[in-house]
Amino acid sequence: MGINMEIVKSELKRLGELESNFGEYSKVYLNTTENISGIMSNMDIKDKSVLTVAGSGDQAINAYLNGAKSVSIFDVNPLSFIMTDLKITGARKLSHSEFCDYFIPVCGRLLDYHIFNKLSNYLCEDTAIYFDYLYHTYTIQEIFNKTMYRFYTNVSKLHDMNDYLKRDNFEKLPAILEGKSPTPIKANLTELKDKLEGTYDAILLSNISDSIDNIWDTNTLRCYKRFIHTLSKRLNNGGIIQCGYIYSKYSTQAQTPIIVNREKREKIFTKDEFRECNVETFVNASPYDDTVIYYEKKRRN
Repeated sequence: MGINMEIVKSELKRLGELESNFGEYSKVYLNTTENISGIMSNMDIKDKSVLTVAGSGDQAINAYLNGAKSVSIFDVNPLSFIMTDLKITGARKLSHSEFCDYFIPVCGRLLDYHIFNKLSNYLCEDTAIYFDYLYHTYTIQEIFNKTMYRFYTNVSKLHDMNDYLKRDNFEKLPAILEGKSPTPIKANLTELKDKLEGTYDAILLSNISDSIDNIWDTNTLRCYKRFIHTLSKRLNNGGIIQCGYIYSKYSTQAQTPIIVNREKREKIFTKDEFRECNVETFVNASPYDDTVIYYEKKRRN
């Protein structure tokens, strides 16, 4: 994976915590904020090749659970590869209760060092070095506050958003994940197309659509659509790109990413190429669903 511990130490010393800017060596999410179960229910990835954001690692595990033949993960932040390795190792080596206790903040044993010790001998070298440094330098609460986004939701919501967290599915993971290791690709969104070598049946961009305003400050939606078309050259026939995720919480906010604006979005992301599906939101008691946007490459005869 290749992480630079000197940068990590320098950033923690300089700022007291890692940046919250979704950049290189910034904070990572311990759990997904989007409904991955909902996203994948509208995609057939069984025996398919999948490219997904690394993020919290939940995307990769759910892809394997849903039968993906191979999984590649991309992220500009190498610490997301660390989190993915930790999560996959936890899914292989921990019981369901231990996994939930360790990774879900409201369960009471968040990042418990005794649970971590059950994983340490099975982790990639970079992951072991990174967490060994954190555990010997900070308290558990400090590790969480300094290196991870403070995202909390209840356990049942996380189980609904992650098929693999349902106990019956979780117990299948050691066999499913045996010998599996996702291929990491370090790249930001605009670099991605030049870093890819193979082709894929499915590409999951998670909630990256939230950030496109920061990448293209003019003609944002047209530029993003052009990017999707370019990325689609890496899709096999009939392949699919999950290219947008719109949170229900935006319905109550004055300032939102441009892709949230339905009128503007539908002028660019037209129904002849893109389709939208509603999925349950993580926001408790929200009367609205989240919206997922898909692009599907037409099959050639």
